[in-house]
Amino acid sequence: MTDRADLAFVIRWAAAGLVVSVAATALVLIPQALRSEPVIVERALHNMDGRTCERVLQAISDQPRAGERILWLWAEESTPGLYATASRVGPAGEAPALPRPYAFQPPAQAAPPQACSYPNNSLHVLAVEGR
Repeated sequence: MTDRADLAFVIRWAAAGLVVSVAATALVLIPQALRSEPVIVERALHNMDGRTCERVLQAISDQPRAGERILWLWAEESTPGLYATASRVGPAGEAPALPRPYAFQPPAQAAPPQACSYPNNSLHVLAVEGR
């Protein structure tokens, strides 16, 4: 009888953990496009070699995601251990000031020559997302 009680206890905790994990994942992965008002979001990919960084930079410059308006794009040296980040910067009412001295605005400007020149590159996109 004790084994069944122990098994039931473990199953309940496992189910609770699964529910919490699914809920937390859903909150993190809800697309910004579903928000009712546009927001400025910074997204970044980290620890890319120069070639990969250049390909991703070109792809983002050529074809931004649907429902997105790129404000600034820039590359910088990566911090080890990071691979992707995203953060909400604020409401989309005002365009933020130049975030880095070598940031550029595609397609109006070309990428600066020093873009993707580090051994490990981080590529940052500051964009308006949402309706």
